[in-house]
Amino acid sequence: MKIIFLGGNFDLSGGTERVASIIANELTEIGYEVTIASVQGVGQPFYPLDNRIKIRSLFSKVGRNLFRMPLLIHRIRKLLLEEKADVLVSVESMLALFTVPATVGLETKNICWEHFNFKHDLGRRGRRVARQLAARYCDVIVTLTERDRSYWKAETNGAAKIVAIPNPSPFPVQFINYDLNP
Repeated sequence: MKIIFLGGNFDLSGGTERVASIIANELTEIGYEVTIASVQGVGQPFYPLDNRIKIRSLFSKVGRNLFRMPLLIHRIRKLLLEEKADVLVSVESMLALFTVPATVGLETKNICWEHFNFKHDLGRRGRRVARQLAARYCDVIVTLTERDRSYWKAETNGAAKIVAIPNPSPFPVQFINYDLNP
């Protein structure tokens, strides 16, 4: 099975990029063919990746995706066809604005992986539109918590399966006893 993780820029050191890298490495380890694709960015991903993972970038320069929307949709679709992708995992719900039209007519499963709380759009009205689009046209929506899963179910209409999968953590669990009575 061939899986593409699509994100804004895997050169960055954020939590979304870290978690996508962890999961991409694990999927590669168990035999999946994985590609990490940045919408924009030319460097190596910040987090270490298995050397079997393909690294792609759709644009070498930072730009406003809304202004290059037709070209971005075309490049996503071209990537899916070139890689013969079975699954596309968008690691940011805003990408549904581009992945939904890019996957029309393809057999590629379209997964929207939401990394933010549904109740907050981070000041981007387009995020609300993208979430509704994803719920209606993606195959699966992945949330990080059961609470967000319930928000998606209650506040969107669509056929997408909505599942909660917590982020993996590379950090060991620490149990600390706090003295509440100093």
